[in-house]
Amino acid sequence: MQREIPMVRSSKLVTSRLVVVISLTLGLALPSGVAAAPPNQEPAEGPAEGPAEGPAVTPELVPPPAIPTPIAVAPANYRMVLAGDIVIGLGGAALIAMGVGLGLRADAVTQRQALSVGSEPDLAAIARQEQRMRAGTITGLTGGAAAGALFVTGITLVALGYARERRRREALPTAMLGPEGVGLRWSLRF
Repeated sequence: MQREIPMVRSSKLVTSRLVVVISLTLGLALPSGVAAAPPNQEPAEGPAEGPAEGPAVTPELVPPPAIPTPIAVAPANYRMVLAGDIVIGLGGAALIAMGVGLGLRADAVTQRQALSVGSEPDLAAIARQEQRMRAGTITGLTGGAAAGALFVTGITLVALGYARERRRREALPTAMLGPEGVGLRWSLRF
């Protein structure tokens, strides 16, 4: 009995554009009755039945399968993800600047209110606090806007880098080796 691995073709419609996925899998199946033989002996034909005649075969230890080497990341995709990470970090720094600006404004508002309550308010000190309020407002708004833009840009770069790498890896042919057969899988999207 032999197992055959069928060729698979599929297509699907995704949001107003046609994405055709073609998967091609080729396989070579081993007959189920073929018994494994030691390296110095010919393999037995047909199903293995009853005790084998001839010299006694001693069991040998089989080494564990080799660990496959990881697939290297494409340099362009690595740089895109790295740039996205850096931009996200800059967005975090802008978020801190926004917090500092809001804190500065809140402190200036409190100080101005304390100076305004007295019977003879110090107009120069109140003007300095109003200047601090304006600086805090500008710093907070600028930091918040920059943080939002940088976060969106960084997350987009990271997502695009990972998506490009995933598509690149899907297009690579994959060899399969198992106890029941050998195969080659290759998938292409267009």
